[in-house]
Amino acid sequence: MGHGILRGAVALVAVLAVSCAAYPTETVPAARATPSPRPLLEIRGSRIVGTDPEGRRVWEVEAASVAVDATQRRARLERPRGMFFAADGQTVRFAAAFGEYGADRRRIRLWGSVEVVAAHDRWVRAEQATYEADRLVARSVRFRWGRLLARADALEADVTLRRARLVGNVRLEAVEGR
Repeated sequence: MGHGILRGAVALVAVLAVSCAAYPTETVPAARATPSPRPLLEIRGSRIVGTDPEGRRVWEVEAASVAVDATQRRARLERPRGMFFAADGQTVRFAAAFGEYGADRRRIRLWGSVEVVAAHDRWVRAEQATYEADRLVARSVRFRWGRLLARADALEADVTLRRARLVGNVRLEAVEGR
């Protein structure tokens, strides 16, 4: 019975193709000048790879859903998880509730329970983080660097979190043996 259904589906597609070819095609109206509130394309369960101008892979992200707006050259990500690839070859993991990729500046913006992990003793948890050109800028952060645990309004760092600068309302705490 499965082959019968398959043959019937193939026959239906063939009939539709032949019958549609006999009619003239319609002219598609020009795109509206104002952007649509809905994305032009939405993809569920996806993997996206970002490269630098020389074509080297610099990040990779998987998301539960990707909504693409080609007119704005942006992709909105739901539950993004992925990796940043540093120039020295180190891999840095990240995850967040939401994200956005802007093709114009090759930038990834993450928000909602953001976590960036370079090593077990080198990580950032933040409300928001932006990755662009091997740099990470985060807001409202908890930052672990070796035996130091810091809280700050902002963090500016290289993507491997080896060199970091904490900004505004910084509090440091020494962590014992963790």
